[in-house]
Amino acid sequence: SQPKFMESYNCGLGAILYRTTLPAGPEATLTLRGVHDIGQVIVGDEQVGVVNRRSGENHTVTIPARSEARPLELLVEALGRINYGGGLHDRKGITGAVLLDGKPLSAPWQVFPLPLETPTKGLRFKKQALQGPGYYRATFNLSRAGDTYLDLREWKRGMVWVNGNHLGRYWSIGPQQTLYCPGCWLKSGVNEIIVLAWEAPREAVISGLTEPILNDLRP
Repeated sequence: SQPKFMESYNCGLGAILYRTTLPAGPEATLTLRGVHDIGQVIVGDEQVGVVNRRSGENHTVTIPARSEARPLELLVEALGRINYGGGLHDRKGITGAVLLDGKPLSAPWQVFPLPLETPTKGLRFKKQALQGPGYYRATFNLSRAGDTYLDLREWKRGMVWVNGNHLGRYWSIGPQQTLYCPGCWLKSGVNEIIVLAWEAPREAVISGLTEPILNDLRP
């Protein structure tokens, strides 16, 4: 009847998706008391807000008027855990109440843990335009393998895998705007790259650079 923090569902990393149904009604205020760490609020197919723990523990998002019942999804991404002080007991996901116009939103919830331990296994891809979070896949050909730095300045936030190897996370705020890809993870011929994008990129392009970008800060 109420969403719980991520660890309640035996998930300690990655992300988690909470889903319920909003009744028909006028414009309303959704209050989230505790989102660890970045949450997207999606009504139907439309993202209506993004909340970030860095701006505090209580967040409000305006929900548009609805002529009929519509699905509500809260996609919450976990970042690193606090390892000092009063925030040491750092639960992830939704850690507090979810209110609609000040009243608990107690409709039945579905919860989908996304631990991302085998994040690219079993994915099926098709060509389509994406506005929200999703996986992107491409292939590229090399005549010779070697070390490179993947330029992710057009992307906003997510993770990258090359030939099944996890390179790490990227986040446009910087200061690092590239991910190191060792040559031993590449091969002559066809290579595969998969990008998990929590937010749609400005443009879905990636190139390899000979030097890293480590000091491009974008607050």
